[in-house]
Amino acid sequence: MNQSNSITIIQNFLDAENKRDWSTWSNFLDQLVEYHVVGSEKVVKGKETYITHMKQVYSELSDWHFDIVNIFGDD
Repeated sequence: MNQSNSITIIQNFLDAENKRDWSTWSNFLDQLVEYHVVGSEKVVKGKETYITHMKQVYSELSDWHFDIVNIFGDD
């Protein structure tokens, strides 16, 4: 995969998250995804558990969104 494709994937992932398009967003996740909750000892394991967790997070923080300011990468 080249750098341009990687950047497009990241942009599409964050666009889906910002739109709360959980169906599209979840297509980017591996079944074995692990998320280490920032500021906590909690670890969310597995795709379905992570999706549920993120839906809950955004129900409480509906104004959150991501903007890419800088992105760097190489092949």
